[in-house]
Amino acid sequence: GAAMLGPVFGIEDEEIADAVKYHTTGRADMTMLEKIIFVADAAEQTRTYDKMVAEWRKKAKTNLDEAIVMILNYNILKVVKKGFVLHENTVKARNYILVNKNGRDD
Repeated sequence: GAAMLGPVFGIEDEEIADAVKYHTTGRADMTMLEKIIFVADAAEQTRTYDKMVAEWRKKAKTNLDEAIVMILNYNILKVVKKGFVLHENTVKARNYILVNKNGRDD
């Protein structure tokens, strides 16, 4: 998707491209835009695949980083249960937030 932004849509903004690129895996030290797009994708209104979605939406209103960790935890457990390989960005995203937890969404 991110590779198509320039050629197809004329969008050359690197921050937007990164938000699209990491919207499913996350990554360490996400920008605010990346965090918003990550949570928006996981918790958007048509998502009904798990009862956790409502909790993610609620948490995102008060602490975006905590909502991201909830989503990452869910995704990691789902992938591990299926016996698949975890994407390293997902693990790094979770660890970054937990190690750098400071009570702020910045």
